[in-house]
Amino acid sequence: TTTTTTTTTTTATAAISECPLALRECATRLEDAMGTDPGRRGIRPLAVARRGDLLLAALSLRKARRVGIITGFYIVPSSAPETDGPLGALAIARAVIANGGEAVILTDSQCAFFTRTFIRLLNLHDLIQVQELDSPLEVDKLGSWLRSADADVGSSAQQGGFDALVSIERVGPAGDGLCYNMRGEDISAYTPCGLAELWRVVDQQRLASSCSSSCSSSLPSSSSSRPSLFDV
Repeated sequence: TTTTTTTTTTTATAAISECPLALRECATRLEDAMGTDPGRRGIRPLAVARRGDLLLAALSLRKARRVGIITGFYIVPSSAPETDGPLGALAIARAVIANGGEAVILTDSQCAFFTRTFIRLLNLHDLIQVQELDSPLEVDKLGSWLRSADADVGSSAQQGGFDALVSIERVGPAGDGLCYNMRGEDISAYTPCGLAELWRVVDQQRLASSCSSSCSSSLPSSSSSRPSLFDV
């Protein structure tokens, strides 16, 4: 563990030092803004603890050929999903596409309609795919794509796998396996478990990978078969 951590830190430092100064300063300003916590939700300690991750995530996405973006948070009283998650997902997708990559938005059937509506309004329906993952069976299929990806990133994309996964405004299970909103209400009945299972598939890959693959899971790489992971 010590060897892995040391290698990861050294590689991260090297990756950041090679970035243009303007890009590093931009990432720092954005992280400062995110840490102001105007809603008083107690996120500042998290922002401080993970300082520097934004730049590493951007560098990794910059190299990714195919990115899966997970989103969708259903609001039970409103009988509709949140809108900030899908819009944020589309912003990331547009950046990936502008950089020559391919973006696929992964959501559930409760949230897919709104996501597709935003895509049509932005005239991006020919560029961004939306895939619904409601059941563990559907995730198992996607997981097999991830597992089938060999050492070449380009081959990974051709087989349907992803070089990076980004989760933005997506509820996940707590320690008891249930999903809750910020009020502590159980919304598991409205949140299919499929997308949460996807993270378990990827975690299993990371545990089974070698030290070098584990290090590359959070750093820019053009040769790792393991997708990079980002939770926003």
